[in-house]
Amino acid sequence: MSKCSGHQGKIGSKMKDDLCILNELGWIDAEGEGIEEAMKADLKTLPANVYKMLSEDVLDECADKLVNKMAKKHKRCAKMHTADEAAELSKFGLKVASYKCFQKQFAKSCQGFVKEEIYNLYKEKMSQDHSTVVAALV
Repeated sequence: MSKCSGHQGKIGSKMKDDLCILNELGWIDAEGEGIEEAMKADLKTLPANVYKMLSEDVLDECADKLVNKMAKKHKRCAKMHTADEAAELSKFGLKVASYKCFQKQFAKSCQGFVKEEIYNLYKEKMSQDHSTVVAALV
C-alpha cells in the first residue's frame, strides 16, 4: 500500500471515539455530517466569553491554515487522485481540520475562562481578608 492511499480510513479510525461522542451529543448524523443547529444551540449555553471565542470566523481561519498545511505535506499524493477523489479528500480534510480547530479553541477558551474565574475568586477572597484586617484595626 502506498503512503498516499487510505488516509480517510486511518483518520476515521483514529477519530472513532470522537465521532461516537459527537453522534451521542446529536452534533453529527449517522453519515458523519454536522448538525449545525444542534451544535450552535449547545454552544450558546456556554458562558458568553467562551462562546465568543468559538466563532465561525476564528474556526474557519484555523481550518483553512490547517488544510493548506496538509495539502503542502501531501502535495505529491495529489497527482495520484482523480478530480472527484481530490474533491472528496479536500472535503474530508476540511471536516477533520475544522474539528481539530474546534477542539483546540474550545480547550483554549475554557482554560481562559477557568483561569479568570479562579483569579476572580482569589481577588474577592483577598479583598474580604483585607476588609477583615482593616475592621479589626479600627
